[in-house]
Amino acid sequence: MPDENLPRERHSERDEPGAVDSPTLDLELPSESPATQEPTPTSLPRPREGGASRSGRRPASRSNLTPGDELELRVAHVWFVEGSFTRRAINLRYAEAGETKDITDVDLLALDFDGALRATLAIGESKGGTGRNAPSPIDRSMWLRGLRELTRAHRAELTMAQRQSARARRLASDLGVELQAIPDVELREVASGAEALREVGPHAAFVALARDAARQAINADPDLNRAYQYLRGDVWFAEPWAASKRLVATVKLLGSRWAPGLAGSEQDAIRWMLAEAVIAFAVTSTRLAGVVRTTDQARIVGEVADKLAEGAAPMNEMRQLSESIDRYLTSVLDRHNVPRAEIVAVLGAFQPSPPTWSEAFAELLKRLGAAAADARALPRYADLVVTEHVVRRRTVDPAVLGALGFPEPDGQRRLLRAVIAFLEGQAGLPREVVAEIVDRR
Repeated sequence: MPDENLPRERHSERDEPGAVDSPTLDLELPSESPATQEPTPTSLPRPREGGASRSGRRPASRSNLTPGDELELRVAHVWFVEGSFTRRAINLRYAEAGETKDITDVDLLALDFDGALRATLAIGESKGGTGRNAPSPIDRSMWLRGLRELTRAHRAELTMAQRQSARARRLASDLGVELQAIPDVELREVASGAEALREVGPHAAFVALARDAARQAINADPDLNRAYQYLRGDVWFAEPWAASKRLVATVKLLGSRWAPGLAGSEQDAIRWMLAEAVIAFAVTSTRLAGVVRTTDQARIVGEVADKLAEGAAPMNEMRQLSESIDRYLTSVLDRHNVPRAEIVAVLGAFQPSPPTWSEAFAELLKRLGAAAADARALPRYADLVVTEHVVRRRTVDPAVLGALGFPEPDGQRRLLRAVIAFLEGQAGLPREVVAEIVDRR
């Protein structure tokens, strides 16, 4: 995807008063240039608030957010308003010997889609410390460069609280990292109209607090805790075909725990998790639509079935393994004079099979791929609408939609309805949640 659609840096190359400098390093690494973006309106009506949760409690006070949280939210919100699908505080983990271990938190993540639905990944880090104990921008740039390589991100952006000198910015750029300070963020907020939209969308303080409250509410429940950990981090770095299966299973689990007539923090947590699972499924479906849209239409259903049937090994290897097992079983059963009909009955037992919803999923991917011009904005649109309708239980004003790049979102609305229809029919997405997403006015 073209880099100009990614979060970018705005700053002057001259040294700024109070800027932090760093020693010169002789490194030759690629850097990418920033791009410009058109501003959005800055005077907008506030969405109509839906009130407290069914439990009668709102998420904890904004004072529960640390200065680091606040800075992450500001930068994530700027990225979102500028046109990216964004997430913050993502737990990066890896599996080893059957055990999952934490590596680090990725402060910020952005996905952008081009006209062919190819995804481009950017990551970011925000550091709010000042004074003598503030981290070195070059140290953090070197660390972020390594994280960029690990996550295979195309871009990396580092935000520091203190002003940064032109020299420090150049050194960071040599490491492939865009370095900015809070004054740069403020300029971007003004240019994009993000300040007027501060309490709208997935990076409002209310939503961040709801996510934290969800973690506390389900921490003692192993199944819900695994689902929460997956939604908080693993899903954004998972292989998309595997992620689609895991997300359908997650929606089924959450739907089985959904009890809208009951008040309580666990139900509020399930509400947040269902919203996040729907959003993640819309993003994953968009990525996979880009994969299959160039496939011969007559072969898409079969290819989707094969991909969904795959496990740890590719489909062709799993088929070869299944055929080898069948030959071995046939020879053993023949030697024991087992009737041919009984032998045939057990053949293919190890043949991988796709989930029952694979054909319906193929049709969804075909629909998204055929409407790529609208589908490329579906992740952001779904993020905005599902968050506002389900988590905050309020409508989105048309002026807000326009300011965020959706002046006439009929195409995205139709595609989101298709995603919701699939999840309702194949994963049991609760009818109440469906109604809140598609019927709320």
